[in-house]
Amino acid sequence: MTAVMKDTDAIKEKIYAKHGHDLYMRDMGLEILELREGYVKSRIPVKKEHLNSYGYVHGGVLYGFADVSAGLAASMCGYCVVTLEGSMHYLDPAEQTEYIYCEAEALREGKNMMFYHVRLTTDAGKAVDDGTFTFFNTHNPLPG
Repeated sequence: MTAVMKDTDAIKEKIYAKHGHDLYMRDMGLEILELREGYVKSRIPVKKEHLNSYGYVHGGVLYGFADVSAGLAASMCGYCVVTLEGSMHYLDPAEQTEYIYCEAEALREGKNMMFYHVRLTTDAGKAVDDGTFTFFNTHNPLPG
């Protein structure tokens, strides 16, 4: 059986182009710091709009950020992926930090389903969230 070769540079270009036009990611302030097959490191600035009534980054912001970040890493397969399931463990309040960082790494990538681990941290490296996301590979090529 012959292995399928991927043009990861072309895939990255498509993902970066999508990132630039995605209003949700842009509004969130998401920056891609590192992107490779099965891995992404990204960050968002903490904005006052992200804070809950206690002054912590809202859990929904953190969940959405983790979902999008893991989805970017999963998209390195070259196809559009959609979230099937996500689970987050909120370990500590996200507070007193300029940025929240997310590292998403593949646990397993099958033909149709992909499983990712995410870890969110503060500027100081304090872990605030840990979770997993499952994606479905639509087998529709990334646009662009």
